[in-house]
Amino acid sequence: MYTYVVDNKEADDIFLSFLKAGVPEVDASTDLALAEVMYRVAAKYKVKYVIEGHSFVTEGISPISNMYFDGKYIQSIHKLYGKKQMKTYPLMTFSHFMKWILVKRIRKIRPFWYIDYSKEMAREYLEKEFGWQYYGGHHLENRIVAFQHCYHNYIKFGMDNRNLSLAAGVRSGIIDRNEAINEYFYQEPYIEEGLVDYVKNRLSLSEEEFNEIMHLPNRRYTEFPTYKKRFKRLRPLFYILAKNNLVPMSFYLKYTS
Repeated sequence: MYTYVVDNKEADDIFLSFLKAGVPEVDASTDLALAEVMYRVAAKYKVKYVIEGHSFVTEGISPISNMYFDGKYIQSIHKLYGKKQMKTYPLMTFSHFMKWILVKRIRKIRPFWYIDYSKEMAREYLEKEFGWQYYGGHHLENRIVAFQHCYHNYIKFGMDNRNLSLAAGVRSGIIDRNEAINEYFYQEPYIEEGLVDYVKNRLSLSEEEFNEIMHLPNRRYTEFPTYKKRFKRLRPLFYILAKNNLVPMSFYLKYTS
């Protein structure tokens, strides 16, 4: 077990800066921080292989138009809209990223891409053996990302991220197509009671400030500095790295196109 603590107020300032920017990736900083800390720990303990739990079969892959993030994007958004200095947040810069994959040569392995895996069976096992309680949907275990998926992006951008897991389930035969269509078109996304109030309280937003944020013009990552152009220029390199499991193939397909 390795614990890395980011100052709560600093983390919230980053979340709030993304809300103020009017972009959909409210929780992007969490995903990148997890990846950066994972690489740091792997390098520290000389671990060459990292096993990830992503499952294309059950989760699908979010299109880049829905979700983009890199270190420069997070840094630029925070510089424009944040108030606190980024001191404890583990930012993955381009140089850090290249160090982890080229110098340290840390590989990511995703076993669920290659084995017959059923999320439903896994959930039933956890409930039966350990009394685990389901939290209602994909990614809803984190309240900020639950807010992003089920409220912010759904209300502000008309973006229903359930289509990713539902479509993946249909493709793999886990879910009947008509069942998926019924859920997507005729059932509202699950929103935990009190979730919106929790976010407003956590980020110290008044009702008026929150409404102003929700009515800001919708913007995308293309309007801010990112590493995207650099990733595209280095597409041949990242293809080789993807083939050697030094970056996920999904990264190559999404970020270098």
